Amino acid sequence: MRDAKNPNNLWACPPSPVQVNEFKVVKIPHMFILNKKGAVEGEIIENPPEGKLLERVILEILES
Repeated sequence: MRDAKNPNNLWACPPSPVQVNEFKVVKIPHMFILNKKGAVEGEIIENPPEGKLLERVILEILES
């Protein structure tokens, strides 16, 4: 949810999860691919790149 009281804040926390600020989410859906230690290996914002399937993009991130 948008933060109506603070235009500098994209999301109202709560009710939005605190991770939207932690991961700097700007659009939804926003997928993060994390490694075992919790570090971001890659991300997909809104849609996979044109001409690629979501599964292919995730596989490319995991293989890199």
